[in-house]
Amino acid sequence: MLRRFIIENETFSGNRSHDHGILLRIKNPYHQQHYLFICAGLGEWGTSGSAYYLFHHWKKLYKKHKQRNFCKIIAVALDSDESAHEIYSVEEGS
Repeated sequence: MLRRFIIENETFSGNRSHDHGILLRIKNPYHQQHYLFICAGLGEWGTSGSAYYLFHHWKKLYKKHKQRNFCKIIAVALDSDESAHEIYSVEEGS
């Protein structure tokens, strides 16, 4: 069975050289002034790559998205969190 993310009719799956992660920010339903971040991956490198991307780009993400929820797909080479980069993005209301 092939692991993959499908978002707005776009399909993302890993292969022998890279993995994909997802970075999701949503408002906390119990505390509206706070947000929840979800970092997950198709495999371990996708998960760690999405967390690495959030850690290193949180200021840019805040400036770009302000108060809006967003979902990003992060591509990462196997064995290299530092290679994590955004390849797809969708924002609430867009």
